[in-house]
Amino acid sequence: MAINFPLGTVSGSEISTLRPMPLDPSVLSERELKIFELATLGQTDEQIARSLDIRSSTLNSYWARIRGKLGHLPRTALIAGVLVYRYEQRIEQLEQEVRQLRSELSGSSVPASFAGAGGMPDNAPSLPGS
Repeated sequence: MAINFPLGTVSGSEISTLRPMPLDPSVLSERELKIFELATLGQTDEQIARSLDIRSSTLNSYWARIRGKLGHLPRTALIAGVLVYRYEQRIEQLEQEVRQLRSELSGSSVPASFAGAGGMPDNAPSLPGS
């Protein structure tokens, strides 16, 4: 199976490696971000306009500005790109925390009470059946 894209054809083996390009939502205004957040929750344009008490034409103007800032992509691609960006940021944050914790552990000694029983303190309650 192959899919034709404007810049070429992608074969079946390459399709599984495709992923959205990360899009940084920090360029959006507060109102644009609110519209975007409602869209990520699955709300339709009609629902978004109603919940923000704006006309659909006004909402369309916001979508045009959002696309101008993030890229002229379909709505699902915009949402996927922002979600990828956010998850990549969160993964990086967690990796930094792991590095920090490893650094703290390597610089300290393990208390003697944790030396036995697989790292459990000597006074830890035993599990049923152990």
